Amino acid sequence: MKIIKRSLFTFLEQQIEKNVYLIIVGPRQVGKTVLLRYLRDTVLPKKYPESKIFYFNLENEDLLPHFSTYQTLISYLRLHGFKDKQKTFLLLDEFQKMSQPTKLLKLLYDEHPNLQVIATGSSSIDIFQNLRAESMSGRKLVFKMLPLDFAEFLHFQDSHQANIFKNLTPNADDKLIQNTLQSDLNQPFLEFITYGGYPRVVLSDTEQDKKYFLKEIYNSYVQKDIQGILKLDNTAPYTKLVSLLSAQIGNLLSKNEVSNTLQINLDELEKYLTVLEKTFIIKLVRPFFVNKRKEITKMPKIYFIDTGLRNWIIHDFNQLELRQDIGAIMENFVFNELYKNLSIGWQIFFWRTRQKTETDFIIKCNQDLFPVEVKYKSFQKPIVPSGLKAFINNYNSQIKNAFVLTKDFSAQTEFNGISVRFLPIPLASKVLQIIE
Repeated sequence: MKIIKRSLFTFLEQQIEKNVYLIIVGPRQVGKTVLLRYLRDTVLPKKYPESKIFYFNLENEDLLPHFSTYQTLISYLRLHGFKDKQKTFLLLDEFQKMSQPTKLLKLLYDEHPNLQVIATGSSSIDIFQNLRAESMSGRKLVFKMLPLDFAEFLHFQDSHQANIFKNLTPNADDKLIQNTLQSDLNQPFLEFITYGGYPRVVLSDTEQDKKYFLKEIYNSYVQKDIQGILKLDNTAPYTKLVSLLSAQIGNLLSKNEVSNTLQINLDELEKYLTVLEKTFIIKLVRPFFVNKRKEITKMPKIYFIDTGLRNWIIHDFNQLELRQDIGAIMENFVFNELYKNLSIGWQIFFWRTRQKTETDFIIKCNQDLFPVEVKYKSFQKPIVPSGLKAFINNYNSQIKNAFVLTKDFSAQTEFNGISVRFLPIPLASKVLQIIE
């Protein structure tokens, strides 16, 4: 089977010699199993004999009795040739299926220093609670694997287009940027924003197949798996919530209104939202504020981690330019590009005053702020939006650069001493290149 490497693959190759366990979490169907098989079949055999590489997919329930306790697991590994004095790799797929994953991993780490564990799991709330336990502190590195970003999508689709995108720097001539996007990248961008970045969907040849696999992901993961995590007797409120959220991307989320609409209490709603967020279906973006009297401090904005899955939920794959929600979709795309490519320790917020002046995204790095405004329209000249002006005026001393992401316009200007870079929306991830 041909393996198309994701960007995380190469990074993890560089981590496997470290004396920590590597944990990769993310939704189903994003390539976690492919990653483990790539390490097993291609990377590790270059330095280690196959007899020292163990791979177990714990979706196979017949294996679970061997992983029920520390003693049964060690006995099982030794039966297959594990020896303490030799460097050995244990690759575990869907490791959360173990009854006591954190306890077992801690004992393996402490008692067998030559055993290196690399584990993947669908990111249920239980996994995150366990992995954050103090007992695993200093023993693990946790990585997220999400649906593809636009650069990875191009890599999966067409290496030529991927190279064009990679080499299109924000410092390029403005006309070159605009012309290249229109001639080479416009169609793949529209496909990506419509059907999203789940690898199996991306590699499907027809629109019918893409919709079929999105349906499968929704039914098996969003419905079956997550409902199982929530242990729901009545699934109707949860299903209605997912549908309601998909219609509100980019909007403020009033939990009181949603709870009244669904006729569920706030505690139950919070539980649903938490699980949807921890399983990487949605992301709640919190407000940036300093002045509690003038700025919104509590209500988050809602985004979906994959626009294709979101479009499936609302059953709308119509031509983007004819859709009423095109602005919200573009804003969701920008969020995903920023979120999936953020450096460790960086954060994303939005900003909104009680008078409804707002800036779509605020990237925060230490004390430095980088506001990003999304305007899906054509510009003739670089006009700084009023909400961005207001944020710059309020936080001028902390701002290093500001950005306006547009339909097809590229330019540079300045406002109140701050450089403002205009870039087409498909280049949203390039914002982080400028910041870095």
